[in-house]
Amino acid sequence: MKVKHVTFLLFMAFFIFACKENDSPSQPNTQIIDGVDFEFDACDFLNELYTPETAEHVDLSGLRITKICPSIEEYSKIHTLILKDNYINTIDNISLPSNLITLELSNNMLRSLPDYICNRTSLGWFLIADNDLEKLPDNFGKLEWLNQLDLNYNKLTALPESFGNMHNMEWLHISHNKLSSLPSNFFNMPKLTRLDLDNNKISKLSDKIGLCTELTILRLQNNNLEDLPLAMSNLQKLQELYLYGNKLSSIPSWLKNLKNLKTLALYGNPLSNSDIQQLKQNMPDTWIIF
Repeated sequence: MKVKHVTFLLFMAFFIFACKENDSPSQPNTQIIDGVDFEFDACDFLNELYTPETAEHVDLSGLRITKICPSIEEYSKIHTLILKDNYINTIDNISLPSNLITLELSNNMLRSLPDYICNRTSLGWFLIADNDLEKLPDNFGKLEWLNQLDLNYNKLTALPESFGNMHNMEWLHISHNKLSSLPSNFFNMPKLTRLDLDNNKISKLSDKIGLCTELTILRLQNNNLEDLPLAMSNLQKLQELYLYGNKLSSIPSWLKNLKNLKTLALYGNPLSNSDIQQLKQNMPDTWIIF
């Protein structure tokens, strides 16, 4: 590593340590040291550590970055960009590299996503948990090559109708949001193996959930579900099903036919002990938590 790179890293390490000692809770995007405001730009680090010709896997996580300069588009060879654990509150005024395969923006301060993000159709992994997102662009479903999407711990109240166009999705995480319903074509994801919808306000599931026959993990706990659709009996590969903290008053008869189910969590529902005991007899190889 060049001497100037070492010097730069030591210099920034000193500032980051100093900022931790002088955080201002009222201005999380600005670090104040001796009356001087510091805003760390991702490109300050990028230009010191990489060149547009060599940057492919770029990890700038946890560097107290507050913004990204437009010149990042010049780094056209970047396929993995990790910017988690920073203080970024917008990516609207820039254009991220067009060949991204992995983009991680988790644990920032984003409230929205720009429409252009829907044109980054090469994205396979998009991790944007722990932000303040209230909605997604209407054309979000254009990201049809996504196979892992993490939207946990945001403030989403609805999902766009285009969501069901992402037919290559395998892992989908939308826990700890404010969803009360799902788009009509939400379950058009035949490759889906894990779905996390827990800690929302969902009261009903569509029969189309039966299309997700590759599901092995389904997390639906802490919602407002009163019943489960018969179509869930098609989920024969299901191994873990979490339903605790809902409003289920009866156990569907088809549940015992899920032969590969290893874990079933039902506590926090208005179910009778006799129903649970009968279920345990019918499913001796399943760990039933009640």
